[in-house]
Amino acid sequence: MESMFPIRRLRQAFACLLAFIGFTASAYDPAVPGSFDDPQFCGACHQRIYKEYSQSVMGTDLQNPVVYQFFTATNAKGEKDGMGYQGFFPGHAGDCAQCHVPKLAIKEHQAGREVDLGKAIKDKADFGISCTYCHTVQHVKVVKEGDRYKTGPLNTVTLDESGAIHGPREGVTSPGFEIKVNPQLRAAEFCSQCHLNQEEGHAKTRNEGKGVLAISTYEDWKKLYDAGIVKQTCQECHMPLLSGQQEIAVGAPKRYGARAHTFVGAHDPETLRNAVTFDMQTQVVGDELVVGARLLGDEAISGGSRIEDAERASLALARAGLDFVSVSKGGKFEDARAPKVGEAIYPYTGPSGHECMPTVRIEGGCFGRNVPLASRIRLALRDAGLDTPVVTAGGIASPWQAEAILDRGEADFVAAARQSLADPDWLLKTRRGHGEQVRRCFFTNYCEALDQHQREVTCQRWDRLDLDELPAEERSRDGARRLTAP
Repeated sequence: MESMFPIRRLRQAFACLLAFIGFTASAYDPAVPGSFDDPQFCGACHQRIYKEYSQSVMGTDLQNPVVYQFFTATNAKGEKDGMGYQGFFPGHAGDCAQCHVPKLAIKEHQAGREVDLGKAIKDKADFGISCTYCHTVQHVKVVKEGDRYKTGPLNTVTLDESGAIHGPREGVTSPGFEIKVNPQLRAAEFCSQCHLNQEEGHAKTRNEGKGVLAISTYEDWKKLYDAGIVKQTCQECHMPLLSGQQEIAVGAPKRYGARAHTFVGAHDPETLRNAVTFDMQTQVVGDELVVGARLLGDEAISGGSRIEDAERASLALARAGLDFVSVSKGGKFEDARAPKVGEAIYPYTGPSGHECMPTVRIEGGCFGRNVPLASRIRLALRDAGLDTPVVTAGGIASPWQAEAILDRGEADFVAAARQSLADPDWLLKTRRGHGEQVRRCFFTNYCEALDQHQREVTCQRWDRLDLDELPAEERSRDGARRLTAP
Protein backbone atom coordinates (compact mmCIF):
# COMPACT_ATOMS: atom_id res chain seq x y z
CA MET A 1 0.00 0.00 0.00
CA GLU A 2 2.86 2.34 0.79
CA SER A 3 4.14 1.97 -2.76
CA MET A 4 0.79 3.34 -3.99
CA PHE A 5 1.00 6.51 -1.90
CA PRO A 6 3.39 8.45 -4.14
CA ILE A 7 1.27 7.58 -7.16
CA ARG A 8 -1.85 8.86 -5.45
CA ARG A 9 -0.06 12.07 -4.47
CA LEU A 10 1.18 12.42 -8.02
CA ARG A 11 -2.35 12.03 -9.34
CA GLN A 12 -3.59 14.70 -6.93
CA ALA A 13 -0.83 17.06 -7.97
CA PHE A 14 -1.58 16.42 -11.63
CA ALA A 15 -5.29 17.06 -11.04
CA CYS A 16 -4.46 20.35 -9.30
CA LEU A 17 -2.25 21.32 -12.22
CA LEU A 18 -5.03 20.58 -14.70
CA ALA A 19 -7.48 22.56 -12.61
CA PHE A 20 -5.05 25.47 -12.51
CA ILE A 21 -4.47 25.31 -16.25
CA GLY A 22 -8.21 25.14 -16.86
CA PHE A 23 -8.76 28.10 -14.58
CA THR A 24 -6.11 30.33 -16.11
CA ALA A 25 -6.67 29.38 -19.75
CA SER A 26 -9.98 31.23 -19.85
CA ALA A 27 -10.58 34.62 -18.27
CA TYR A 28 -14.38 34.40 -18.49
CA ASP A 29 -17.01 31.70 -18.63
CA PRO A 30 -18.43 31.39 -22.14
CA ALA A 31 -21.94 32.67 -22.76
CA VAL A 32 -24.49 29.85 -23.02
CA PRO A 33 -25.83 29.28 -26.56
CA GLY A 34 -29.62 29.18 -26.70
CA SER A 35 -29.99 31.05 -23.43
CA PHE A 36 -32.21 34.09 -22.85
CA ASP A 37 -29.31 36.42 -23.80
CA ASP A 38 -28.57 34.62 -27.09
CA PRO A 39 -30.02 36.57 -30.06
CA GLN A 40 -30.92 33.23 -31.65
CA PHE A 41 -33.31 32.67 -28.74
CA CYS A 42 -35.18 35.81 -29.81
CA GLY A 43 -34.83 34.84 -33.46
CA ALA A 44 -36.98 31.75 -33.00
CA CYS A 45 -40.04 34.02 -32.93
CA HIS A 46 -38.79 37.33 -34.33
CA GLN A 47 -37.45 35.78 -37.51
CA ARG A 48 -37.43 38.80 -39.82
CA ILE A 49 -35.87 41.03 -37.19
CA TYR A 50 -33.24 38.44 -36.32
CA LYS A 51 -32.27 37.97 -39.96
CA GLU A 52 -31.76 41.73 -40.34
CA TYR A 53 -29.89 42.05 -37.05
CA SER A 54 -27.62 39.04 -37.61
CA GLN A 55 -26.28 40.60 -40.82
CA SER A 56 -25.87 44.10 -39.41
CA VAL A 57 -22.80 45.79 -37.93
CA MET A 58 -24.41 45.40 -34.51
CA GLY A 59 -25.05 41.69 -34.90
CA THR A 60 -21.60 40.95 -36.33
CA ASP A 61 -19.63 43.28 -34.06
CA LEU A 62 -17.82 40.55 -32.09
CA GLN A 63 -17.15 38.57 -35.28
CA ASN A 64 -15.51 41.57 -36.92
CA PRO A 65 -11.75 40.85 -36.68
CA VAL A 66 -10.95 44.57 -36.70
CA VAL A 67 -12.61 45.00 -33.28
CA TYR A 68 -10.39 42.35 -31.69
CA GLN A 69 -7.28 43.44 -33.59
CA PHE A 70 -7.67 47.11 -32.71
CA PHE A 71 -8.25 46.46 -29.01
CA THR A 72 -5.39 43.96 -28.66
CA ALA A 73 -3.09 45.88 -31.05
CA THR A 74 -2.51 42.82 -33.23
CA ASN A 75 -2.57 42.22 -36.97
CA ALA A 76 -4.50 39.61 -38.94
CA LYS A 77 -1.79 37.02 -38.14
CA GLY A 78 -2.18 37.58 -34.41
CA GLU A 79 1.16 39.38 -34.15
CA LYS A 80 1.49 42.45 -31.96
CA ASP A 81 1.84 45.53 -34.17
CA GLY A 82 1.20 48.27 -31.60
CA MET A 83 -1.69 49.74 -33.60
CA GLY A 84 -4.56 49.76 -31.17
CA TYR A 85 -5.70 50.38 -27.64
CA GLN A 86 -3.41 47.97 -25.82
CA GLY A 87 -0.54 49.11 -27.97
CA PHE A 88 -0.92 52.54 -26.39
CA PHE A 89 -1.87 51.23 -22.93
CA PRO A 90 -0.30 47.76 -22.48
CA GLY A 91 -1.97 45.58 -19.89
CA HIS A 92 -4.97 47.86 -19.32
CA ALA A 93 -8.58 46.82 -19.83
CA GLY A 94 -9.88 50.32 -20.51
CA ASP A 95 -13.58 50.93 -21.09
CA CYS A 96 -14.08 49.47 -24.58
CA ALA A 97 -15.96 46.46 -23.19
CA GLN A 98 -18.90 48.49 -21.93
CA CYS A 99 -20.10 49.18 -25.48
CA HIS A 100 -19.02 45.95 -27.19
CA VAL A 101 -20.01 43.48 -24.43
CA PRO A 102 -22.27 45.71 -22.30
CA LYS A 103 -24.08 43.08 -20.23
CA LEU A 104 -20.83 41.43 -19.18
CA ALA A 105 -19.22 44.81 -18.48
CA ILE A 106 -22.11 45.96 -16.27
CA LYS A 107 -22.16 42.65 -14.38
CA GLU A 108 -18.42 42.71 -13.75
CA HIS A 109 -18.51 46.41 -12.85
CA GLN A 110 -21.07 45.68 -10.15
CA ALA A 111 -18.58 43.17 -8.73
CA GLY A 112 -15.78 45.73 -8.87
CA ARG A 113 -14.00 44.23 -11.86
CA GLU A 114 -13.02 45.55 -15.28
CA VAL A 115 -13.51 43.57 -18.47
CA ASP A 116 -10.70 43.00 -20.96
CA LEU A 117 -12.50 43.13 -24.32
CA GLY A 118 -9.91 41.01 -26.11
CA LYS A 119 -10.23 38.19 -23.58
CA ALA A 120 -14.01 38.47 -23.55
CA ILE A 121 -14.14 38.09 -27.33
CA LYS A 122 -11.68 35.20 -27.30
CA ASP A 123 -13.62 33.41 -24.55
CA LYS A 124 -16.99 34.13 -26.22
CA ALA A 125 -18.13 35.44 -22.86
CA ASP A 126 -20.95 37.66 -24.10
CA PHE A 127 -23.33 37.99 -27.02
CA GLY A 128 -22.34 41.61 -27.54
CA ILE A 129 -24.86 44.25 -28.59
CA SER A 130 -27.68 41.75 -28.29
CA CYS A 131 -31.46 41.90 -28.47
CA THR A 132 -31.86 41.36 -24.74
CA TYR A 133 -29.35 44.06 -23.90
CA CYS A 134 -31.13 46.80 -25.84
CA HIS A 135 -34.58 45.57 -24.84
CA THR A 136 -33.80 45.38 -21.11
CA VAL A 137 -32.38 48.90 -20.94
CA GLN A 138 -34.79 50.71 -18.64
CA HIS A 139 -33.34 54.17 -19.02
CA VAL A 140 -30.38 56.04 -20.51
CA LYS A 141 -29.46 59.15 -18.58
CA VAL A 142 -27.84 61.94 -20.58
CA VAL A 143 -25.79 64.09 -18.25
CA LYS A 144 -23.74 67.09 -19.35
CA GLU A 145 -21.19 68.41 -16.88
CA GLY A 146 -19.86 71.75 -18.08
CA ASP A 147 -18.92 71.30 -21.72
CA ARG A 148 -18.60 67.51 -21.50
CA TYR A 149 -21.04 64.63 -21.35
CA LYS A 150 -20.96 61.77 -18.87
CA THR A 151 -20.79 58.82 -21.21
CA GLY A 152 -20.72 55.04 -21.49
CA PRO A 153 -23.27 52.43 -20.31
CA LEU A 154 -21.55 52.08 -16.92
CA ASN A 155 -22.33 55.74 -16.25
CA THR A 156 -25.61 56.23 -18.07
CA VAL A 157 -27.61 52.99 -18.32
CA THR A 158 -30.10 51.47 -15.89
CA LEU A 159 -30.94 47.87 -16.74
CA ASP A 160 -34.25 46.25 -15.90
CA GLU A 161 -33.33 43.01 -14.15
CA SER A 162 -36.92 41.91 -13.54
CA GLY A 163 -37.00 39.71 -16.62
CA ALA A 164 -39.33 42.08 -18.48
CA ILE A 165 -38.73 43.01 -22.10
CA HIS A 166 -38.93 46.65 -23.17
CA GLY A 167 -40.38 47.74 -26.50
CA PRO A 168 -41.53 50.96 -28.15
CA ARG A 169 -45.17 49.98 -28.86
CA GLU A 170 -48.28 50.26 -26.72
CA GLY A 171 -50.63 47.30 -26.33
CA VAL A 172 -48.11 44.52 -27.03
CA THR A 173 -48.28 41.30 -25.03
CA SER A 174 -46.22 38.12 -24.94
CA PRO A 175 -47.04 34.68 -23.54
CA GLY A 176 -43.53 34.33 -22.17
CA PHE A 177 -42.54 37.76 -20.87
CA GLU A 178 -43.91 40.89 -19.34
CA ILE A 179 -43.72 43.69 -21.92
CA LYS A 180 -42.98 47.23 -20.79
CA VAL A 181 -43.29 50.28 -23.03
CA ASN A 182 -40.09 52.28 -23.33
CA PRO A 183 -40.41 55.28 -25.67
CA GLN A 184 -36.69 55.95 -25.28
CA LEU A 185 -36.04 53.10 -27.71
CA ARG A 186 -37.13 55.54 -30.41
CA ALA A 187 -35.10 58.46 -29.05
CA ALA A 188 -31.58 59.50 -29.98
CA GLU A 189 -30.69 59.59 -26.29
CA PHE A 190 -30.82 55.79 -26.30
CA CYS A 191 -27.94 55.72 -28.76
CA SER A 192 -25.92 58.28 -26.83
CA GLN A 193 -24.82 55.63 -24.34
CA CYS A 194 -22.15 54.48 -26.79
CA HIS A 195 -22.11 56.93 -29.68
CA LEU A 196 -20.71 59.63 -27.45
CA ASN A 197 -17.36 59.23 -25.72
CA GLN A 198 -16.09 62.32 -23.95
CA GLU A 199 -14.86 60.75 -20.73
CA GLU A 200 -11.64 62.01 -19.22
CA GLY A 201 -10.48 58.41 -19.28
CA HIS A 202 -10.15 55.78 -16.59
CA ALA A 203 -7.44 56.49 -14.04
CA LYS A 204 -5.35 53.63 -15.39
CA THR A 205 -5.69 54.69 -19.01
CA ARG A 206 -5.66 58.47 -18.75
CA ASN A 207 -3.37 60.20 -21.21
CA GLU A 208 -2.61 63.70 -19.94
CA GLY A 209 -6.24 64.12 -18.91
CA LYS A 210 -7.68 63.28 -22.32
CA GLY A 211 -9.75 60.30 -23.33
CA VAL A 212 -8.30 57.72 -25.71
CA LEU A 213 -11.09 58.09 -28.26
CA ALA A 214 -13.36 61.03 -28.94
CA ILE A 215 -16.76 60.13 -30.40
CA SER A 216 -19.15 63.05 -30.67
CA THR A 217 -21.89 61.55 -32.87
CA TYR A 218 -24.75 62.28 -30.46
CA GLU A 219 -23.48 65.76 -29.63
CA ASP A 220 -23.11 66.60 -33.34
CA TRP A 221 -26.63 65.33 -34.00
CA LYS A 222 -28.13 67.25 -31.07
CA LYS A 223 -26.63 70.57 -32.20
CA LEU A 224 -28.12 70.12 -35.67
CA TYR A 225 -31.43 68.83 -34.32
CA ASP A 226 -31.84 71.69 -31.85
CA ALA A 227 -31.05 74.15 -34.65
CA GLY A 228 -33.75 72.62 -36.85
CA ILE A 229 -31.24 71.54 -39.52
CA VAL A 230 -31.77 67.82 -38.89
CA LYS A 231 -35.29 66.59 -38.17
CA GLN A 232 -34.72 62.83 -37.83
CA THR A 233 -33.63 60.84 -34.81
CA CYS A 234 -30.84 58.26 -35.04
CA GLN A 235 -33.38 55.45 -35.37
CA GLU A 236 -35.25 57.17 -38.20
CA CYS A 237 -32.11 57.13 -40.35
CA HIS A 238 -30.26 54.02 -39.20
CA MET A 239 -33.34 51.79 -38.80
CA PRO A 240 -35.21 52.50 -42.06
CA LEU A 241 -39.01 52.46 -42.02
CA LEU A 242 -40.40 49.39 -43.80
CA SER A 243 -43.35 49.75 -46.15
CA GLY A 244 -46.68 48.09 -45.54
CA GLN A 245 -47.52 45.62 -42.79
CA GLN A 246 -44.57 43.65 -41.45
CA GLU A 247 -44.21 40.56 -39.33
CA ILE A 248 -43.00 41.35 -35.83
CA ALA A 249 -43.18 37.83 -34.43
CA VAL A 250 -44.34 34.43 -35.64
CA GLY A 251 -48.10 34.15 -35.08
CA ALA A 252 -48.48 37.79 -34.08
CA PRO A 253 -50.51 40.32 -36.09
CA LYS A 254 -48.59 42.12 -38.79
CA ARG A 255 -48.12 45.81 -38.12
CA TYR A 256 -47.53 49.07 -39.95
CA GLY A 257 -44.63 51.29 -38.94
CA ALA A 258 -42.03 48.55 -38.42
CA ARG A 259 -38.39 49.51 -38.72
CA ALA A 260 -35.54 47.42 -40.11
CA HIS A 261 -32.95 46.25 -37.60
CA THR A 262 -30.22 46.73 -40.20
CA PHE A 263 -28.47 49.65 -38.46
CA VAL A 264 -27.24 51.02 -41.77
CA GLY A 265 -24.65 53.80 -41.87
CA ALA A 266 -21.76 55.16 -43.91
CA HIS A 267 -20.83 51.59 -44.90
CA ASP A 268 -24.13 51.34 -46.83
CA PRO A 269 -23.99 53.12 -50.23
CA GLU A 270 -27.76 53.77 -50.37
CA THR A 271 -27.75 55.37 -46.92
CA LEU A 272 -24.76 57.49 -47.87
CA ARG A 273 -26.45 58.66 -51.06
CA ASN A 274 -29.56 59.67 -49.11
CA ALA A 275 -27.53 61.44 -46.43
CA VAL A 276 -25.14 63.44 -48.60
CA THR A 277 -26.68 66.01 -50.92
CA PHE A 278 -25.27 68.91 -52.89
CA ASP A 279 -26.86 72.31 -52.48
CA MET A 280 -24.62 74.65 -54.45
CA GLN A 281 -24.92 78.18 -55.73
CA THR A 282 -22.37 79.59 -58.15
CA GLN A 283 -21.59 83.09 -59.29
CA VAL A 284 -19.27 84.12 -62.11
CA VAL A 285 -16.64 86.42 -60.62
CA GLY A 286 -14.33 86.76 -63.63
CA ASP A 287 -12.49 84.86 -66.31
CA GLU A 288 -9.41 84.03 -64.25
CA LEU A 289 -10.97 81.87 -61.53
CA VAL A 290 -11.55 78.22 -62.44
CA VAL A 291 -13.42 75.99 -59.98
CA GLY A 292 -13.55 72.23 -60.45
CA ALA A 293 -13.87 69.03 -58.47
CA ARG A 294 -11.75 65.90 -58.17
CA LEU A 295 -13.74 62.74 -57.53
CA LEU A 296 -13.30 58.99 -57.65
CA GLY A 297 -14.86 57.12 -60.53
CA ASP A 298 -14.62 54.02 -58.35
CA GLU A 299 -13.53 53.88 -54.71
CA ALA A 300 -12.35 50.30 -55.32
CA ILE A 301 -13.20 49.15 -51.79
CA SER A 302 -15.91 46.89 -50.42
CA GLY A 303 -19.10 48.89 -50.02
CA GLY A 304 -17.55 51.93 -51.68
CA SER A 305 -18.97 54.14 -54.39
CA ARG A 306 -18.86 52.91 -57.98
CA ILE A 307 -18.99 54.52 -61.42
CA GLU A 308 -22.79 54.90 -61.23
CA ASP A 309 -22.37 57.03 -58.09
CA ALA A 310 -19.62 59.07 -59.75
CA GLU A 311 -21.86 59.70 -62.77
CA ARG A 312 -24.63 61.07 -60.55
CA ALA A 313 -22.19 63.26 -58.60
CA SER A 314 -20.60 64.57 -61.81
CA LEU A 315 -23.97 65.48 -63.27
CA ALA A 316 -24.90 67.35 -60.08
CA LEU A 317 -21.58 69.20 -60.01
CA ALA A 318 -21.75 70.10 -63.68
CA ARG A 319 -25.32 71.38 -63.39
CA ALA A 320 -24.23 73.50 -60.42
CA GLY A 321 -21.79 75.27 -62.72
CA LEU A 322 -18.37 73.78 -61.95
CA ASP A 323 -15.77 74.40 -64.63
CA PHE A 324 -14.38 70.85 -64.80
CA VAL A 325 -14.57 67.37 -63.27
CA SER A 326 -11.34 65.45 -62.67
CA VAL A 327 -11.65 61.66 -62.36
CA SER A 328 -9.39 59.30 -60.42
CA LYS A 329 -9.81 55.92 -58.72
CA GLY A 330 -9.17 54.33 -55.31
CA GLY A 331 -6.51 55.59 -52.92
CA LYS A 332 -8.58 54.90 -49.79
CA PHE A 333 -7.48 54.50 -46.19
CA GLU A 334 -10.03 51.75 -45.49
CA ASP A 335 -7.99 48.98 -47.12
CA ALA A 336 -4.52 50.42 -46.49
CA ARG A 337 -1.88 48.19 -44.95
CA ALA A 338 -1.44 48.61 -41.19
CA PRO A 339 1.66 50.75 -40.66
CA LYS A 340 4.62 49.82 -38.53
CA VAL A 341 4.84 51.26 -35.05
CA GLY A 342 5.81 54.92 -35.27
CA GLU A 343 4.74 55.31 -38.91
CA ALA A 344 1.61 56.92 -40.32
CA ILE A 345 -1.05 55.01 -42.22
CA TYR A 346 -0.70 55.55 -45.97
CA PRO A 347 -3.58 55.25 -48.45
CA TYR A 348 -1.62 53.80 -51.39
CA THR A 349 -0.62 50.53 -49.74
CA GLY A 350 -3.85 48.58 -50.24
CA PRO A 351 -5.66 47.32 -53.36
CA SER A 352 -7.52 50.61 -53.86
CA GLY A 353 -4.25 52.52 -53.53
CA HIS A 354 -2.68 50.35 -56.22
CA GLU A 355 -5.58 51.29 -58.51
CA CYS A 356 -4.98 54.98 -57.82
CA MET A 357 -1.22 54.74 -58.47
CA PRO A 358 -0.87 51.65 -60.69
CA THR A 359 2.59 50.26 -61.34
CA VAL A 360 3.96 48.15 -64.15
CA ARG A 361 3.47 45.13 -61.88
CA ILE A 362 -0.32 45.47 -61.63
CA GLU A 363 -2.42 42.85 -63.35
CA GLY A 364 -3.92 44.22 -66.55
CA GLY A 365 -1.27 46.92 -66.95
CA CYS A 366 -0.95 50.45 -65.66
CA PHE A 367 -0.98 52.59 -68.82
CA GLY A 368 -4.19 54.60 -69.05
CA ARG A 369 -5.75 52.22 -66.54
CA ASN A 370 -8.40 54.62 -65.27
CA VAL A 371 -9.26 56.36 -68.54
CA PRO A 372 -12.47 54.29 -69.05
CA LEU A 373 -13.94 55.84 -65.88
CA ALA A 374 -13.40 59.37 -67.18
CA SER A 375 -14.72 58.34 -70.59
CA ARG A 376 -17.96 57.02 -69.11
CA ILE A 377 -18.50 60.16 -67.01
CA ARG A 378 -17.83 62.36 -70.04
CA LEU A 379 -20.37 60.39 -72.04
CA ALA A 380 -22.98 60.80 -69.27
CA LEU A 381 -22.40 64.55 -69.22
CA ARG A 382 -22.67 64.87 -73.00
CA ASP A 383 -25.83 62.75 -73.08
CA ALA A 384 -27.30 65.20 -70.55
CA GLY A 385 -26.40 68.15 -72.80
CA LEU A 386 -23.55 69.34 -70.57
CA ASP A 387 -20.18 70.33 -72.05
CA THR A 388 -18.24 70.39 -68.73
CA PRO A 389 -14.64 69.33 -69.45
CA VAL A 390 -13.47 66.02 -67.95
CA VAL A 391 -9.90 65.39 -66.79
CA THR A 392 -8.41 61.89 -66.73
CA ALA A 393 -5.31 60.57 -64.99
CA GLY A 394 -3.51 57.37 -64.09
CA GLY A 395 -0.62 55.76 -65.95
CA ILE A 396 -0.23 58.42 -68.66
CA ALA A 397 3.40 58.86 -69.67
CA SER A 398 3.87 59.95 -73.27
CA PRO A 399 2.57 62.70 -75.57
CA TRP A 400 1.36 60.11 -78.07
CA GLN A 401 -0.68 58.30 -75.42
CA ALA A 402 -2.18 61.61 -74.22
CA GLU A 403 -3.07 62.72 -77.78
CA ALA A 404 -4.74 59.38 -78.51
CA ILE A 405 -6.97 59.74 -75.43
CA LEU A 406 -8.04 63.21 -76.55
CA ASP A 407 -8.52 62.16 -80.17
CA ARG A 408 -10.83 59.31 -79.13
CA GLY A 409 -12.94 61.71 -77.09
CA GLU A 410 -12.32 59.84 -73.84
CA ALA A 411 -11.39 63.03 -71.97
CA ASP A 412 -10.89 66.75 -72.55
CA PHE A 413 -7.74 67.10 -70.45
CA VAL A 414 -4.98 64.72 -69.43
CA ALA A 415 -3.26 64.94 -66.04
CA ALA A 416 -0.01 63.19 -65.15
CA ALA A 417 1.61 63.52 -61.73
CA ARG A 418 4.34 60.88 -61.71
CA GLN A 419 5.28 61.60 -65.31
CA SER A 420 5.64 65.30 -64.47
CA LEU A 421 7.97 64.36 -61.62
CA ALA A 422 10.02 62.16 -63.96
CA ASP A 423 10.34 65.02 -66.46
CA PRO A 424 9.04 68.44 -65.35
CA ASP A 425 9.70 69.73 -68.91
CA TRP A 426 7.84 67.00 -70.79
CA LEU A 427 4.99 69.27 -71.89
CA LEU A 428 7.44 71.92 -73.08
CA LYS A 429 9.42 69.31 -75.01
CA THR A 430 6.22 68.02 -76.56
CA ARG A 431 5.07 71.51 -77.55
CA ARG A 432 8.42 72.13 -79.27
CA GLY A 433 8.19 68.87 -81.20
CA HIS A 434 10.78 66.95 -79.18
CA GLY A 435 8.58 64.21 -77.75
CA GLU A 436 11.36 61.67 -78.23
CA GLN A 437 13.40 63.53 -75.61
CA VAL A 438 10.80 63.10 -72.88
CA ARG A 439 12.18 61.24 -69.84
CA ARG A 440 9.41 58.70 -69.32
CA CYS A 441 8.21 57.49 -65.91
CA PHE A 442 9.04 53.84 -65.15
CA PHE A 443 5.89 53.49 -62.96
CA THR A 444 7.66 51.54 -60.21
CA ASN A 445 6.37 53.95 -57.52
CA TYR A 446 9.88 54.67 -56.29
CA CYS A 447 8.65 58.19 -55.52
CA GLU A 448 5.59 56.90 -53.67
CA ALA A 449 7.76 54.73 -51.40
CA LEU A 450 9.78 57.81 -50.40
CA ASP A 451 6.62 59.74 -49.65
CA GLN A 452 5.25 56.84 -47.62
CA HIS A 453 8.24 57.08 -45.29
CA GLN A 454 8.12 60.89 -45.05
CA ARG A 455 11.32 61.37 -47.06
CA GLU A 456 11.97 63.98 -49.75
CA VAL A 457 10.21 62.86 -52.92
CA THR A 458 12.48 62.45 -55.93
CA CYS A 459 12.56 60.32 -59.10
CA GLN A 460 14.77 57.32 -59.78
CA ARG A 461 15.24 58.62 -63.34
CA TRP A 462 17.35 61.57 -62.19
CA ASP A 463 18.02 61.76 -58.44
CA ARG A 464 21.53 60.25 -58.73
CA LEU A 465 22.66 62.20 -61.82
CA ASP A 466 25.61 64.58 -61.44
CA LEU A 467 25.27 64.30 -57.67
CA ASP A 468 28.89 65.21 -56.95
CA GLU A 469 28.45 68.61 -58.59
CA LEU A 470 25.64 69.73 -56.27
CA PRO A 471 25.99 71.63 -52.97
CA ALA A 472 24.57 70.06 -49.80
CA GLU A 473 21.44 72.25 -49.76
CA GLU A 474 20.36 70.80 -53.13
CA ARG A 475 20.58 67.22 -51.88
CA SER A 476 18.38 65.10 -49.63
CA ARG A 477 19.08 65.10 -45.89
CA ASP A 478 21.20 61.97 -46.20
CA GLY A 479 23.11 63.50 -49.14
CA ALA A 480 22.35 60.50 -51.36
CA ARG A 481 19.90 62.13 -53.80
CA ARG A 482 19.48 65.38 -55.68
CA LEU A 483 16.21 67.21 -55.01
CA THR A 484 15.52 68.74 -58.44
CA ALA A 485 15.58 67.32 -61.93
CA PRO A 486 18.58 68.26 -64.13
